[in-house]
Amino acid sequence: MKPKTTQFRFSVAAVMAAALWLAPVVVRAESSQAGKAGSDFGIGVVTVLSNIGYMPVKVCYAVLGGVTGSLAYALTGGNRDVADGIWVPSMGGDYVLTTGMMSGDEEVRFSGLRKPAPAEVAGTAGESNDSEVPDEDQPSSGSPDSPGASVF
Repeated sequence: MKPKTTQFRFSVAAVMAAALWLAPVVVRAESSQAGKAGSDFGIGVVTVLSNIGYMPVKVCYAVLGGVTGSLAYALTGGNRDVADGIWVPSMGGDYVLTTGMMSGDEEVRFSGLRKPAPAEVAGTAGESNDSEVPDEDQPSSGSPDSPGASVF
């Protein structure tokens, strides 16, 4: 019976300590620029709570992408392009949400973006790249960032 009482007392003490620690912040928020400080505090709280769910999901996605990309690399005989097609989107991107992302000032990127290979930028070998504007009749470069392109 005594350990539960001790645990309960510790929990109450932790809640009281947190309340006393946050009291000056709340008082300051009310006295100077109450709207701005309250908004900043609210965005900070939302950011922390969002990261509690976002970070584990992102890490699991990255780990699974790393394992899958490694299997793809091995099964294709060491084809790095195939593996990068899995590694870059899954292991890239943002692992932590910031207050700027939560307020809409910054973009959240869950997945990483692949950069086109130098051959994709300059055109494939043996083809002349006379115009800088791609022709609608020509197939897309295969880059996920190009319009109409598929990642797969």
